[in-house]
Amino acid sequence: MMASRGFLKDVGGQKRMRFVKAPHDANNLAVPNNQVIFDSEDIGNLSIYRYGEWASPQYTGTGVKVDSKVITWPTLPYIPLITLQCDYSLSGATWTGWAHAMTAPIAFNQFRMWCHNDGLHVYYEKTFNSDPDYIAIRWQTYRFST
Repeated sequence: MMASRGFLKDVGGQKRMRFVKAPHDANNLAVPNNQVIFDSEDIGNLSIYRYGEWASPQYTGTGVKVDSKVITWPTLPYIPLITLQCDYSLSGATWTGWAHAMTAPIAFNQFRMWCHNDGLHVYYEKTFNSDPDYIAIRWQTYRFST
């Protein structure tokens, strides 16, 4: 039977995601910590540093421009890996549903997010009335250890 390098499943009644180095099997919870790449139980070399959600105020009219750091954390000696999801709404009525940031319909020239060693920066320009009035972001940053 081939070893599984990773999984996302229920373990002991809790959702757990785990990835290990070859040739180890992620299902073997006795794999030494230095051979674990990521484990949502916060062991291994890659673990969750901080996470959260951010929602914008309502942007009304056109000509609105946001270009600022919206999430901050203590300065790190590296830029952390970050995963993002975003959602948006027109007039606060109907939200589109969480999407991966790279495939969200608003992820083009007027909307960008990027990570610094001390926070998350958002750029948004509302050019047309049909552009979103509200934006929300779910984010997770990861720390590296050796």
